[in-house]
Formats: sequence, structure tokens, C-alpha cells
Amino acid sequence: MIIYDYDITLSDATVLLALVTAVSVFFTAKAASHTKRLADHNKELVEQSERHHMDDERPIIVIDSDINLELYENRSVIRIPREDEAYYSQMIKNNYAIFIIKASLKNIGRGTALSPKMVIRFENTSTKEIEADFPPLASGASLPLGAIDFCTTTFDSAFLDQDNKFKTNEYQLAPGQPWEIFIGYHDIYGNAFYSRHPKNPQERWTSLGKGTIPPGKSKEESARELELITMSSQSYSGRPYD
Repeated sequence: MIIYDYDITLSDATVLLALVTAVSVFFTAKAASHTKRLADHNKELVEQSERHHMDDERPIIVIDSDINLELYENRSVIRIPREDEAYYSQMIKNNYAIFIIKASLKNIGRGTALSPKMVIRFENTSTKEIEADFPPLASGASLPLGAIDFCTTTFDSAFLDQDNKFKTNEYQLAPGQPWEIFIGYHDIYGNAFYSRHPKNPQERWTSLGKGTIPPGKSKEESARELELITMSSQSYSGRPYD
């Protein structure tokens, strides 16, 4: 039998140890990478499951009526009290005013709607908004509206006079102006949603959005728009005939 005698020097041992360490580091890093990918995948599955669950529990509040609100003549759902109605004498109370909504709020979603709020925005401007709050609305539940106390959203509202009281003429003319009805609400997870119903018959009656109710035009934007319209009108009226 032949016996080979190998002399392993300190230098060889160092190289061998370095190789073993490098291999160990490589496999450790690979295992860690695999573990991270697995953890990320599991996290994504959990988040996806939570999103699906939230979507399943999403509330959807719309304005419901027996009439077909897709038709123009049926979109006049906002009016003010008549003289023969009991609450006619209390139409205006400082920055509050009664508007009659001839419909109901209905939650057609699968989850409970928390903190429902209706905002009616006239002429697409933030200075002509009124709002009213409602109790939580369970899935499938309906809330008849009728005479509702609406308040202005700011004290620099175009609806208010110098004494912060609703202007009578603005109040009487409001239902005939262009308007949009927004209904904002939250689900049980705190996510915000809104529904929108426009008076304009050329738009869909119901559209849905995520997040808070989008803002209307500011006072400055409205003033600038009016200025541009005035300038354009004056320029056109002064143009000689061809």
C-alpha cells in the first residue's frame, strides 16, 4: 500500500478556510434571499386577501328614487318648501336652510357606511356648498330624505350675507342653478369613498370614487373664470362684422 504524505501549510489552510467560508456565505445568502422572497410572497398574498375582503365589505351609497333619474325632467330632486308646508316659516335659520330632497339614501354595497355626509355644490364652486350629516347606513338599508337642514361649509360662503345669514334670494334661486350632489362616507376600515350625482342630463346620474369628495373651484378660480368670460364677451361684441 502506498501512503501519500501531504504537508498542509498554514497558507493552504487559510485558503481552504476562505473557500469554505465563501461557500457558506453564498449558500447562506441564497437561503436568506429565498426566505425573503417567500416572506414577500406571503405578505403579498395576505395584502391581496385583505384588499379582496375590503372590496367585499365596501359600502356604496346612492340617491334612490322610484322615478328614472337618468331622465332630465326627473333630476329636479332639490326644491325649497312651499308656503303651504309646515316648515315654510323656518326655511332659513342663520347659516342653516331647509332644502327638500325628493329621494332616499340607499346603501347598495355589502358593508356598513360610516359618517355619511351629503354635500350639494352649486355652480361647481367651493363657495356655494351646503352639507348635512346622516347616521351610519347598513348594507341594504334605505333612509328617506325629505326636508333636511343644510348648513354652509364655510363662513365666507357666497350664500351668506354680512350677518352670516342665508341670503333669501340665493336660497330661492339655488335649486334652479347647476348642481352636483356628493355623498361621502367611510367603510369600517377607515377608507373613504364618495358618490356623485349631477344635475346635468348629459352626464351619468351616478358615478363612484375613492377618497374624499373632490374640491370645487376656489373663490379666486371662479373670479378669474368670470373675468375671462367678461373679457371674451367684450372682445367679441366689439369685433366688426365681416
